[in-house]
Amino acid sequence: MPTSEAITRLPGPVSLAFAPYGAELEKTVQRARSEGHEVFLQVPMEPFDYPDSDPGPQTLLTALKGPENADRLAWAMS
Repeated sequence: MPTSEAITRLPGPVSLAFAPYGAELEKTVQRARSEGHEVFLQVPMEPFDYPDSDPGPQTLLTALKGPENADRLAWAMS
């Protein structure tokens, strides 16, 4: 089901999660909220099989120091 259809067809009590890489993310999140959905941010984190499985740019990585991961988290939340 496409995102726009999920926003309109699912009942408001259903929460939706969005990746920070989505196109027109702010607009989509605002629409979901206006339809009564609670929204969550999917923060890209290092998978067990990293780097074979790469979740994308700005991923939180165990090899990075705290301030670097904090910057990446701030990017995702922006």
